[in-house]
Amino acid sequence: MRCTPLSWNYFFVCLGIGFGSLINGVIIKFIPARWFERLNFKEEKMSDEEEAEAFTSKFRKSYR
Repeated sequence: MRCTPLSWNYFFVCLGIGFGSLINGVIIKFIPARWFERLNFKEEKMSDEEEAEAFTSKFRKSYR
């Protein structure tokens, strides 16, 4: 592996992405939590079969 300096274009792209994420975080902080209460998610415990077939089970060591 070797490291090389960034060109000015890439430097400003990285700076813009970082700055944009900070602005995004500030905007998200000003959204009232009560707006999210309208979102209803189904929160039921999954059976062992459903958990084994879930997409994320491919990334867990216990199901490999």
